Amino acid sequence: MLIISLILEQLFVWYRLQKHIEYPGFVYLLFPLWGIYCYFRCKKSSGELAPVYKALFWFGSITSLFLLLAAFTASNTMLYESADYMAIGMLVSLCYAERETLESPVFWKSFVLLFVGLAVIHKGFLLYNIYGHDTIFVTRQKAEEGPMAGIYGRYSDGYEYNIRGRLLDEFIPRGSKVLIASHKSIMYLQEDYVICNYSTISTPTIDERLFQYWTLYPDKVPEYIVWDKGSEGYIATNPEVNARLVENAELLVDDEGLLIYRLPANPY
Repeated sequence: MLIISLILEQLFVWYRLQKHIEYPGFVYLLFPLWGIYCYFRCKKSSGELAPVYKALFWFGSITSLFLLLAAFTASNTMLYESADYMAIGMLVSLCYAERETLESPVFWKSFVLLFVGLAVIHKGFLLYNIYGHDTIFVTRQKAEEGPMAGIYGRYSDGYEYNIRGRLLDEFIPRGSKVLIASHKSIMYLQEDYVICNYSTISTPTIDERLFQYWTLYPDKVPEYIVWDKGSEGYIATNPEVNARLVENAELLVDDEGLLIYRLPANPY
């Protein structure tokens, strides 16, 4: 009943709340919960368990919980992302699954069918789109080239990705030194560009440290700057820094929310 409840709750989260594929990480809890159930079931039916089974159970359970807690509290990941660290509990549970297979084949087969069904829905009911997640029922657009070539997503995101890719290919030569002011830093992979930022984290900061970075590494001074107007609410910016970045630049493109600038030699 616990497993069935988890599956129903996961489906509710996906379908009604329109959350991520991973949210809230129930898939990673299924096997550890299965292991806990089998541990106490074996202990009850077989009396005293062998020391190796006890050691495996406590090692797997404590390690999984510790990793989950550590990832959630010591990093910027959310709970549904940190749930991935419960995977070690899945390995431990296999020891008990093997015993349960011999003692209750019908129950074990039922669990396998439920788990496989959930895995199929996990990959099929919701899918990654270009910049997020959606159900399979929305109108989709395929990414035509670049790092996401062949991936389907929401039509608006796919259209934006494709047209922006063409703009980058047209106006920025391959191998150029590029600074991209956007939370969609995957644009760096559109061509073989030299990244001119000290960090490519998904929420980059555009501040005076860029100029310090370029002083230390003059070979990283950009030749082109790509400014994503749609990212201004996602990245930390400073108006004075923004103005200084492009004060000597030539505006090549203002299209699809992208501003593409070409910088002269030694602009700073």
